[in-house]
Formats: sequence, C-alpha cells, structure tokens
Amino acid sequence: MARSFQAVKNFLFRFVNRKFLVFLFFLVISGVFWLITTLNETMEKEVTIPVILTNVPKNMVIMSDGNDTVRITVRDKGYTLATYFYTDHIKPIVVSLPSYIKSDEHASVSQAELQKMVLQRIYGSSQVINIKPDRLEYYFVNHNSQKSVPVRFAGNVHAERNHTITAINITPKNVTVYAPQKILDSLQSIPIGLFNMSSITDTVRKDIKLQRMKGVKTVPDQVRIEICADRLTEKTVEVPVETINVPDGKKLRIFPSRINIKCTVGASQFKNITEDDFKIVADYNSLTGAVGEKCVIRLVAVSEKVSNARLEVSEVDYLIEQ
Repeated sequence: MARSFQAVKNFLFRFVNRKFLVFLFFLVISGVFWLITTLNETMEKEVTIPVILTNVPKNMVIMSDGNDTVRITVRDKGYTLATYFYTDHIKPIVVSLPSYIKSDEHASVSQAELQKMVLQRIYGSSQVINIKPDRLEYYFVNHNSQKSVPVRFAGNVHAERNHTITAINITPKNVTVYAPQKILDSLQSIPIGLFNMSSITDTVRKDIKLQRMKGVKTVPDQVRIEICADRLTEKTVEVPVETINVPDGKKLRIFPSRINIKCTVGASQFKNITEDDFKIVADYNSLTGAVGEKCVIRLVAVSEKVSNARLEVSEVDYLIEQ
C-alpha cells in the first residue's frame, strides 16, 4: 500500500513539473515575441550625449555651468534606440574652446554646428526631433579678473511662538567671484538662493547654493547657513540712573537711584544680561524746578541681546544740592 501511494505521488510530481516547464517555455517564447515586436516599432526616446570642453588656456576661468551634456530626442526603431542606452555607440561631443571663441569673453557652438556634431554620433536611420540646448554657450574671463565679496542672506525666517532668532551665521562669509571687470566694479555682495523657513525652535544648519548671476562664477558656489533660535523668557535687571547736563557746583540726586528694567531675553543669554547692557539717564535740563515735580528718566541704551525693554517706573523724586 505504501509503495502504491509513493508511486502515485512520484507520477503526480513528474506530471505537474512537466506542465510547469511547458508553461514556462511558452511564457519565455511569448515574451521574446513581444520584445521583438515592440523593438521593431518606431518610437521616440531622449538620449543624453556628454560634452567635453578641451584646450582651455591655463589663465582662463570658464564662467558657464550646465553645458556638460546635450539631450536629444531621437525617433527610430526600438532595437536601434536600445543600442544608444546599452552600448557605448554614442561618443562624447568634444569642443575645442579656441575654435569657437567669438569675443574676448565669449565662445559659442552654433545651432548648425551642434546639430552636425550630433548627427555624426547617431545612426543614419535615426531622426533627431529636438536638441536641448540648441547651442552651446561659454563665457570666460582672465584668471586675474576676480574679487572677494561678502555673502548676503536673502530669505525669510521666523521662529516658533515664544522663541526668537538670535543669529544668522554664514560660512564662509566671503567668496571669490570671477567676472568681467565691469561686473566686478559694481558687485558689492552675492546673495544666497531664496531661503524661507518658519516655526524654528532650535539651531538649523543648511547648505545653500548661491544665487546664480549671468557672467559670474563664485568659488565656492554654496555656503552653510546656521540659524540660531532660542526660547524667550522675561528678566528683571536693576540698573543705576546716571545724571547728565548737571551744572558745575550742583549735584542732582535721584530717589531711588536704581531702577528695575524688565526685558525679554533668550534663555541661553539669561545669565549674561547685566546692568552694563542698559543705560538710564536723568537730564538736569528737563527739570523746571516746580514744586512737587518729579524727574523724568529715560532708557537711552539697550543691548541688542534683549527685546521689549521697559522701565518699571518713568518718574522719580529728586533733590538738587548746591
């Protein structure tokens, strides 16, 4: 009985295995026919051709970016297009710079010249539908035509509620700019690319590309932005009142002589804020001498590290001594 069961089991296994192999064979055959049919159809694909710039004089700095590839849309049979993607049939376009110089600061490969270069690198059966860019432009300057300029922050940053932006640091602070002399003469700074961020609660660091300007090349072309945020808290500081414009032979006494200032400060700076960060004055010239009059005091200097600084009182008693 056991032998019969084993024999049936072996038979079924061989039968199922044979049917699976037959199914797999026809699946492969149908896939091959589908691929042949598809590749025999005419279609359009975008192909990328590398561009290599050669023979650049040592004293010359190329200003142009982005002319390192040419993208072409090609129409042909599928199997022909496949060779462009899976073989090294398409050779790079080699541009010898001195051959295309048009002026002291400009070289250009025209549309007709570029199209000729492209056609030399594809099969005769292929039809070029589109070329991007349609021409190659190169701007250059002498290596000595450079200037160091500061990087300028451009953007909007906002802290979360009950927080404040304490600093925006840029590294490096200056970059080297290569450009024609007339541009260098008028260039005072290089802005970063537009940068917007809100709800900041802690220090944020980002690498940002500098804003591109035609005819200008910057080294480096990006900087690191560090935005520091801090939680706000209130602090009270007792500050002495200084008297000013007091005539010789007289003395102006203020009561009380020290006044509390309330201000808003970042938590990290709380311990660093002292009376030296403020200045309160009482001006002798503002006194009229009327009975019962009080002396008006003013807050005339406040540290940049605090905000919303205000006097606890704005008038005090005084006494003039001869």
